[in-house]
Amino acid sequence: MRTIKTTLLIAALAVSPAMAQQPAAKTTEQQARSYIASAFITGAAPLILSDDVVVQPELRARLSLPADANARTVYQALMNLTNGKPVQVRPAIRDEILKSQVLAAPGRPVFALEAGANTLVLQYDLERDNVAFVGQPTAIAIAAPAEEPQKASETPAPQAQAQPEAPAQPQAPAAEPSAPAAIAPALATEPAPAAIAAPAAAPEPEPAPAPVATPAPPTVPVAEPAAEPQKPVGQVIEPQVPRMKSPAAAVAKASAAPAPAATAVRAREARPPLPKPNGECAVKPVMSDQDLVNCGATPHY
Repeated sequence: MRTIKTTLLIAALAVSPAMAQQPAAKTTEQQARSYIASAFITGAAPLILSDDVVVQPELRARLSLPADANARTVYQALMNLTNGKPVQVRPAIRDEILKSQVLAAPGRPVFALEAGANTLVLQYDLERDNVAFVGQPTAIAIAAPAEEPQKASETPAPQAQAQPEAPAQPQAPAAEPSAPAAIAPALATEPAPAAIAAPAAAPEPEPAPAPVATPAPPTVPVAEPAAEPQKPVGQVIEPQVPRMKSPAAAVAKASAAPAPAATAVRAREARPPLPKPNGECAVKPVMSDQDLVNCGATPHY
């Protein structure tokens, strides 16, 4: 019995140093993601940042951090952005990694921390178990490449052709000295008035162009009003002149004829009454008494 107890005690003592010498388990990416979330939710884990944490220049300018700010100062400035906002940690996408200018390295996963409208990019060191880089996904300003100076054209500029010089004209022989003229006192003469230029003659006006004959508008024939039909005029038939009879017959008739007064009375009584108009006037070759009355004439008996 004592032998068994002694053996177990020796084995336990031998195993304890071996267990103490085993290295601690390495932090996984899932654990690192959880550590970052809890550190910025509680606001009481400044050791989540490495002492030599690298802060992106754009983020440092945004947080107004001095160049010698320590990890605690950086942590407090980051908490001012995330405090009171819902925090979410996820793996960063390629565009966020490029814009944050973080250097990818094995064993250092990159996470994106979203707190409201703010997004931070954090690189976690799995071996040291803390955050080694903090930045923000801002656009990278790329300087435009400087343009190369244009090479000067090797072709020399064409020189202006020298114009041939005009031949020198022969100098006129010097005039012989004339006899000395008598020196007379020069009378002061008034300068002649400058000739006044006559005003330029005004240009004659050009003759006006002849008026262009405008053709008269065509005459539109106007139809004359239709002549009213002439009303038929009643034909007046004059009584015929009685034929001349022989004197003997006239004498016999005069002797046989009754007295003129009696004859007139008998003739008036024997004359039939005048007809009355009963129609329109119609001119005929031979007109009756009725036709004459219709045309306004009075028949003679």
